[in-house]
Amino acid sequence: MKIGFHLTPFWSPTERCDGMDNNLNGAIDEGVLSTFYIDSDGDGFGSPGRTIEACTAPAGYAGSFSDCN
Repeated sequence: MKIGFHLTPFWSPTERCDGMDNNLNGAIDEGVLSTFYIDSDGDGFGSPGRTIEACTAPAGYAGSFSDCN
């Protein structure tokens, strides 16, 4: 009896924004993070003075830095 199986590699040549080193180059999420800007007044618009890079916007941050106040 022949038993077959399929091996799926645990790595990917393409980096994904998931907190893992998908392409096994020693860096995590390189080139796929977005910049988010502090939204001190909660209006959905951030200020360029304070930023964070992440996969998704953390609480209190916005994807736009066009806050007018």
